[in-house]
Amino acid sequence: MGTSTGYGGLPPPHPAVRSATHLVPGLKLWASRAGEFATSIDNWKNIAKRWDYASSTALVKDWYAHTEPLHSALTFATWFSVFTFIVGQLTQNASTVDRVWSFWPLLYSAHFTFHGKWSGAGSVANIFGKAANSGTAGTTDSVVPSLWQSLVPNGVDERMFLVFLLQVLWSIRLSGNTVRRGFFDWTKEDYRWPIVRNKLGHLNFAILDFFFVAFGQNYLLLMTALPQYLLLTATRAYHPANPPTPVGWPDFAIAGLFVLNLTMEQIADSQQQAFQNWKHSKAVKEGKGARVIAGASRRQVEVAEGDLKRGFLTSGLWSYSRHPNFLHEQLNFWILSLFTLRATVPEVVFEKIWQSARTSFDLRDPIHIVNALKAAAPHLLNYSWIAGISMSSLFFCSTLLTEAISAGKYPKYREYQRRVGMFLPIMTTLKGMWLGVTGQLSKVNEQVYGSGKPKPKRQ
Repeated sequence: MGTSTGYGGLPPPHPAVRSATHLVPGLKLWASRAGEFATSIDNWKNIAKRWDYASSTALVKDWYAHTEPLHSALTFATWFSVFTFIVGQLTQNASTVDRVWSFWPLLYSAHFTFHGKWSGAGSVANIFGKAANSGTAGTTDSVVPSLWQSLVPNGVDERMFLVFLLQVLWSIRLSGNTVRRGFFDWTKEDYRWPIVRNKLGHLNFAILDFFFVAFGQNYLLLMTALPQYLLLTATRAYHPANPPTPVGWPDFAIAGLFVLNLTMEQIADSQQQAFQNWKHSKAVKEGKGARVIAGASRRQVEVAEGDLKRGFLTSGLWSYSRHPNFLHEQLNFWILSLFTLRATVPEVVFEKIWQSARTSFDLRDPIHIVNALKAAAPHLLNYSWIAGISMSSLFFCSTLLTEAISAGKYPKYREYQRRVGMFLPIMTTLKGMWLGVTGQLSKVNEQVYGSGKPKPKRQ
């Protein structure tokens, strides 16, 4: 790609980065076709009369092979949203989506990753109904060892396959945690939904179920695959003249960051699960408390007893963040979008940002890095970040409900909120500084981190 003065001397952005290239036209075309289908009485009659036709495996395969991947994903998400709403209303259980949360994003990722291979035609249909030859042209020219190349199926983009494998790890971890909590039991419902249902009433809750639980969350799960869709449309199959950056060691560094983040999330979940198991154990019910924890030091026993008396966990990772597991879950989706930068942003962009940062530091003048970031913004700000933004918005709203319930159950939870940040550990540091300035730090620390045992009175 040549340079352009319109981008501060940098090359123009990769065509796939702009949402107006593939994403927005694809959404508009699908919405138009879906509207035409839904408003046609004949279509619904044909489905009712010819279910054998609609359910034909051969016809489904043919439809899948010749349908733009975004359109088939949207169609599936819509039908499953309808199914989710109907099941939720019949069973009065709003947790159908919750039970598929741990593997549905993986299915969408697999759909985009292997679409060209699964379609059987070796082609990828774009939104204008044309087909661009894929095959090996859909892959990138990897500069990593041949061992990795041997693992990638023929006709599959290497970077997309790497992202898919990371999402497999994500799905295994979250599914395991779901099994551990017993949440795959279809009779169970998230403890928050009955509370919301009682407050709203059945009619208002049904409206919430339709828009937010069924359709909203199903489309959100599809949004998690936006990085994969951008990677797909950035391949040679869609833009032969603008191939993506070859896969290299920076991609595996991002993968390592993802695995590290996933590990931290598992630690946070394990700490909380261990506390909940102990909290509801027979030993605690018999009044033995933390004394039964094998090998625990006196300090560890005091910390555990303090958590038990408060009713909620404030030790381990939970002393830095009120919801460390939620924090790392959100970061997973932000990290995946980094792969889109690797695929679409030329190295010269990163070099200019780095050089400008050094210049700003040496001259103590931030204008250089500001100008570099402004010039690089069209490269860096692609629509894949919507996945992270959407997930963070969902977690923020749902956590507000969770904390409102916790504050009503545990008298000291509001002190925990005053001392510890909802997600970010930096907020915990800032809260501690403010409490220190106002002279409240020692008192709040005792409430949040103390053993909960009364101090002996001085004689």
